Amino acid sequence: MSLQQVLALTPTKTLPHKEPHLLNSAIVDLDNPKSSETLETPEAPGALETRHSRDNIDTTNNIGGAGGSVDPTMVCPEKVLKLSFQNFWRSFTPSNNVFTRLLSQQYDQIIIDDNEPDILFYSCFRHGKPLKDFQKIYPKALIIFYTGENKRPDFDRCDLSLTFDWSKNLKNYRLPLYFMRKERILTAAGLRLPGTGQQILAQKKGFCCFLVSNRRGHQRNKLFHKLSEYKQVDSGGRFLNNIGYMVPKSQLATNDWIRGYKFMICFENSEYPGYTTEKLPNTYIAGTVGIYWGNPLVKRDFNRKAFLSYHEEGSTKDLIKRVIDLDHDDEKYLAMLREPLFRNNKLPIQLQDKNVSDFIRNGLKQKNKIGSQTPRVSRQTQAMNKRRTKNKNKKGNKKKMS
Repeated sequence: MSLQQVLALTPTKTLPHKEPHLLNSAIVDLDNPKSSETLETPEAPGALETRHSRDNIDTTNNIGGAGGSVDPTMVCPEKVLKLSFQNFWRSFTPSNNVFTRLLSQQYDQIIIDDNEPDILFYSCFRHGKPLKDFQKIYPKALIIFYTGENKRPDFDRCDLSLTFDWSKNLKNYRLPLYFMRKERILTAAGLRLPGTGQQILAQKKGFCCFLVSNRRGHQRNKLFHKLSEYKQVDSGGRFLNNIGYMVPKSQLATNDWIRGYKFMICFENSEYPGYTTEKLPNTYIAGTVGIYWGNPLVKRDFNRKAFLSYHEEGSTKDLIKRVIDLDHDDEKYLAMLREPLFRNNKLPIQLQDKNVSDFIRNGLKQKNKIGSQTPRVSRQTQAMNKRRTKNKNKKGNKKKMS
């Protein structure tokens, strides 16, 4: 049976779920054993959010499973799982990240082992080094490509992939970068906007903000300049900075700055179906209305009433008209601000913990199954090998006789 078939058909045995913070799964870094730490529940960023939906997000999916930050149908912890993380961004922490937190719900102990991992996750940040052939280096490991960028997987180099793509390939699982922000999004959605409409509007000291360091982005830069003809758009990043200082990079400071504006330009670096990073969810978390461009299919995941989309309006001119209309109409603006982020106020199926972990676990089971099997030889090949052996023996006997 192929890997694709097993991923689609392999059932996962479900047992009573244990809360992540009760598992106390030890994260052990074999390169630095003294740094072993007990994995804790991801920090609840309560101080970071002011943008809230009218109702709590429904984390029950459309096929009967459950999602959210804690999934009651997650399988019971198993034994030890060895992980390795290669070619990730520089601030990435191998011993404490979304994958270790997710898999610690199913294993007693997660070990960071770059020598003999069970699963090797690699991304697209080479840091000036050539890309290694991880399948040759680690033939027994499940190799998973993960990207937070607009990149496609090379299945000659990996067994599975976690990407933005809406793909029919069963080796690929759609896991957008904003999965990293899921806890914060759910926390923001579980609260309500404090105060009356006038109190909320009083917090908005500025019109629109722009926080960009990458100067590449024609559509984004074009909107910045065109919208600035209506009112000043404050830029707090390295690119087009016009406020006299750089907004601090900490999440708390960034959200505090964004919260003071009615709108934020949150264009992606490039356009591709499915490619939605953390930029749009960050506006929701901070409590402002996002102005978005990048993923033409963005409304598959997100509630189109909760933000302004270039893909809905069709042109920069029409998009600016919508911004101006909301800027002049407080009731319409507040109504959009209070809309839930996700479509139908439901967490997308692909973001639910059980579905992500099942994809990884089933891939690992199939990899282990293939690795443990003795290659099957057909009857025809067996007969051919038998004749070859017989012929070799005849030749050997003739040489001895001579």
